[in-house]
Amino acid sequence: MSEFENKVFDIWNRFVRNLPCYPEEGCDRWCDGENILCKTNEDAQSVADYIDEKAGASVSATGFYDPEEDKRMGCVDKYTGWYYVTI
Repeated sequence: MSEFENKVFDIWNRFVRNLPCYPEEGCDRWCDGENILCKTNEDAQSVADYIDEKAGASVSATGFYDPEEDKRMGCVDKYTGWYYVTI
């Protein structure tokens, strides 16, 4: 792994270290090990911007688990309705 990749994973690990591993009552963020899940798009964008700023490059991506699409596809689960950040 390159020095840059190590830096990005270090930033990620420091950020997610104290997040719950599943959505808890009243939590606005959680991490499943691969994604940081956020209640709002604004929060997901802020998290992504923070990670990119600390990394010194655009390394994150965001998205949304759309409830209507999940319902249509028959895959409503703990991710439905959450915005995500990944690297």
